[in-house]
Amino acid sequence: MPELFVDGRPVSVSKGVTLLDATKRLGIPIPTLCFREGLPHHTSCMVCLVEDERSGRLVPACATQASDGDRVRTCGERVVAARRRSVELLLAEHDCDCEAPCTRACPAHADIPDAIRRIAAGDWLAALARIMERLPLAWTLAVVCPAPCRQACRRKRVDSAVDICGLKRAAAETGLTGADPFTPPALPSTGKNVAIVGAGPAGLSAAYFLARNGHRCVVFDGRDHPGDMLPAPPEVLEADVGVLRRLDIEFRTGRAVGPGSELEGIRMEHDALVLATGSRESLYALLPDAGHVDRTTGVCSLPGVFVCGNATLEQPTRLAVRSVADGMKVALTVASFLAGRPPEPEPRRFDSRRGVLSVEDLAMLAQRAAGKSGAQSGGATSAPAPDADITEAPRCLDCDCLRKDSCRLRRLADELGADARRYAGTESRRIELVAGGSGLSLEPGKCIKCGICVRIAEAAGDRPGLSFSGRGPEARVRVPFGDDIGRALPSSAAACVAACPTGALTWDTAGRKGARE
Repeated sequence: MPELFVDGRPVSVSKGVTLLDATKRLGIPIPTLCFREGLPHHTSCMVCLVEDERSGRLVPACATQASDGDRVRTCGERVVAARRRSVELLLAEHDCDCEAPCTRACPAHADIPDAIRRIAAGDWLAALARIMERLPLAWTLAVVCPAPCRQACRRKRVDSAVDICGLKRAAAETGLTGADPFTPPALPSTGKNVAIVGAGPAGLSAAYFLARNGHRCVVFDGRDHPGDMLPAPPEVLEADVGVLRRLDIEFRTGRAVGPGSELEGIRMEHDALVLATGSRESLYALLPDAGHVDRTTGVCSLPGVFVCGNATLEQPTRLAVRSVADGMKVALTVASFLAGRPPEPEPRRFDSRRGVLSVEDLAMLAQRAAGKSGAQSGGATSAPAPDADITEAPRCLDCDCLRKDSCRLRRLADELGADARRYAGTESRRIELVAGGSGLSLEPGKCIKCGICVRIAEAAGDRPGLSFSGRGPEARVRVPFGDDIGRALPSSAAACVAACPTGALTWDTAGRKGARE
């Protein structure tokens, strides 16, 4: 029985097992992309590299047998750098948008394509829930926002941009009116309470996200009604504020908070204080000791006091959605403070980008969109709003990746700080889509050639299954003889989709509309 040391820790393993097995026995995580338990090793991704301290070589843990006396190092800059290089080489051939241009353009990074997929599937309430994961005041913003998301929409290069705000407006109207208006879920009470001074978009956003995290919030404002400064119809604004009230946020309006003892009293009565006063001038008039404010976290010089929105900007923004995004950002900081942790700004996730698409690719995507089904009825909670144009949602080109939240390649790129451009070539590539009659879809440009699907189909006895075609950079996973991809995997399709480390294999249900992993 081989005995070896992994990161200085002794471990005994059975003869014939790999270094990956040895690290698992010790509970040491090793990243893998091409490995799958029970299948032959192809050793194609090289992200499981570890250092053999006796020889100084870097070896793949998934395919290297453990030997007696081995000394293996799984961490350290050399190992991390090698794994990063492996990921960057995979990314050089990975032709994909993790996020859609509309999501990138939205200051709050709302998942617009997924919301539109839900609308097209007829589930307006689920669409609103998706929107409100990052956009409180959803109806108001749909009315007042100048829609930077629509400016970024690729569809406008085909004919006209998708009416994103119109769709969001319809989803909000559907979900926030009637006898049982939508209320987002919230975590159980933490017993902590937060005061927010200012009921503009930044302050209301901060209260919304803090309340959903289980903190009790009280919002103070000199105006008679929360959000009065936003140019939305009263009934629209009241519907959005109603969401905050149903989250048990308390509003104390009609009297401005004064500086000095009054503000200090509020501060002492609460576990944290957020100042969303609307301008730097009003901030320093209320709290001259605020000092320098960290724009990234909203932390100021006074413990437990945070600042957000235009109060942090020399040049105030008139974009309400930007202030909403700022309120969300400071809510994360406050939540960290209340939990006894240092400020933790939301990390920016790795985002693979295709860049400018060719006219031919846009035409192909538009043709594909034309074949997608429209919205379908689904009961009282999913009936479209009266003025909703149900033909608009299927016009979306679906620029994002359906597996963006579960892609293992993206997660590793995040963890390792990979640069997708380091080994990228200059040649543009055409988008290739292989769709089957069963709803199974293969996008070869996203494939990292791990071979897992090929091996799963082979083990299941599926014929013709999948195979590699071509050599070197031109190698692709293909359906032999040009057969339909669904018929090629009669029994293993679901297993192949579940095991795919990227979004190369997905279910294309109803032309992607409503599809979600």
